[in-house]
Amino acid sequence: MDLSKARSEPFVRLVEFHDAFNRSMKLCSASVAFVERMAGLPEAGKPLSEIILRADSEPWGHSPWKSIEEAAPQAKSFVAELGIVRAMSAFEDYVTRAWSELDRAEGSTPATETAAKPDTGSEEAEASDPVPPYSNILARLQLAPDPNVLRVVEFMVMARNCIVHRSNRASAALQKSRESDELRAALGSWSRRSGKWKVSFPAVVKGSPVPWLPRHSIAASDCFYRLARQIDSKVVARLGDCGMVLMATHWCLLEKDPVPSPAKLNAQTVIRTQLHGRYGAKSIDANEVIGLLRGSGKWKNALAAFEKLRDESAL
Repeated sequence: MDLSKARSEPFVRLVEFHDAFNRSMKLCSASVAFVERMAGLPEAGKPLSEIILRADSEPWGHSPWKSIEEAAPQAKSFVAELGIVRAMSAFEDYVTRAWSELDRAEGSTPATETAAKPDTGSEEAEASDPVPPYSNILARLQLAPDPNVLRVVEFMVMARNCIVHRSNRASAALQKSRESDELRAALGSWSRRSGKWKVSFPAVVKGSPVPWLPRHSIAASDCFYRLARQIDSKVVARLGDCGMVLMATHWCLLEKDPVPSPAKLNAQTVIRTQLHGRYGAKSIDANEVIGLLRGSGKWKNALAAFEKLRDESAL
């Protein structure tokens, strides 16, 4: 089995989140900008002083909104703050799930959230210090990530903590990190798609709110994605052929809410198809899948789960 370009189920889910997150943030930003433009359109030769915003299905009615020029920037910053928090939450979920995949492959008890993440301590400590949610898994994998990626991730972890625990008021640690030569060098070397904008962050002043923009939340999701990609390459290597087969079997057959598979023929074909199509493994032999499951004592479970799902028309 060729695992050189393979990925784990937790990483597949993180990639799906990352793509959807980028689209959602761009839509939110564009929507606020659209409202700003609508509020500035002239009517009968006079600029609008207010705009009617339809409430959709929400319970606050179709009320007139005044001072859009003040509310719109606040809305952009608010959306950006929520985005940074959500991006880190998705990354933490990846770390916890990846830890559980390693446990499953090694025959350990599935990880709890506490096992996969360090104790972050008090709220004030979280807001002031870069307490990484990934330190345990880096140690377990003996992984030293790209220092530039790690520097940006550390900054965004501190930013998230300030948003959550200090109402977005910057801590001394966040200001120090923002002004550091290390972060400046990391941003300068950050690879990007074609375009004029370079990854950068707003000025940070201790005790003052940070003026985050939607682009910064997308940058946060990107840095967490890049670190997860480095972690996942080690996770897949640690799982190996047997661990990847166990992972695919769990998610497409044994899980309570299995990942749908286009294959229907038999259990080994379902697992092989998931390994190839969803997880990017190559050169997979169905007999190898059966042998690995028999060796781990999971083949009978896989057969029983396949028959049950077929009877329930889930396959």
